[in-house]
Amino acid sequence: MGYLLAFLTLVTWGLADFLVQRQGRKVGSSTSALVVFSFGAILLAPFAFNSVISGEVQLTSSNFLILNITAISNLIGTLLFYRALRVGKLAVVEPITALEIVTTGILAYLILKEAPTPTQIVCLTLIIIGVLLVSMGKDDTKRRKKLESGVLLAIVSVAFNGIVDFFHGAASREFPPLFLNWYTATILVLGVLIVARKSNSKAIIIKVWKDHPIQTFIMALSNNIAWVLYSYSAQLIPIATAFGIAQSFIVLTTILAVVVNKEKLSGAQWLGIATTTIGIVLVSITGNI
Repeated sequence: MGYLLAFLTLVTWGLADFLVQRQGRKVGSSTSALVVFSFGAILLAPFAFNSVISGEVQLTSSNFLILNITAISNLIGTLLFYRALRVGKLAVVEPITALEIVTTGILAYLILKEAPTPTQIVCLTLIIIGVLLVSMGKDDTKRRKKLESGVLLAIVSVAFNGIVDFFHGAASREFPPLFLNWYTATILVLGVLIVARKSNSKAIIIKVWKDHPIQTFIMALSNNIAWVLYSYSAQLIPIATAFGIAQSFIVLTTILAVVVNKEKLSGAQWLGIATTTIGIVLVSITGNI
């Protein structure tokens, strides 16, 4: 069941990021984040409160720290990543998120003292090489390579999202998944309101829902479902295995970017996507970082 949930996470995350990019270019990255996570905060609130009332939520100093590291890192990483999606190509930005596996591996080594095996080192090397190939585009005016738009933002977001992936999986074993995702969504909404300083946030959200009702609903629902599915899968199988499988959603988003968005990629970038995908698949098969 854990593997099935991780696969469903792959599908819903891929669909969500595809729609976030399309929406973000119309209304802005912070607005997209506000719409997605306000939906989650409202949708999951009854389940979260029920968890508290029933006594399922037991706070300690250690798990409360994990909960807030997850929420705050998610706020920073999401804003950076949504901005990267807005300014860059989906087929370029998405494969860079594979570096989150590297971040997770470093955290596993530093916190859990889990040293990577030779096979895992090969997988990580493939991912890094693949990301480097994907991130470089061609500057036709000067006939030289240049860094694609959104790449730097995506790389910085990886550092925070890797922390989220690691601690979110750990927090899933400390808290009911529906409570965990309600809490992180609520913190993200509050953070966006503070950072973006949108005084008319309610009007903005209503306008987005009114102008693009179906796309907004699918985007918000798929994103929040993806995080809930990942939380449950991390309870049933090793965190890194669950994340490794789910992270393969870059294949889906790349296909959508090329087929639907008509994005153009060079031969080297296609090679980079293939190399990154192989690295991720090997991680999920050999299991565990």
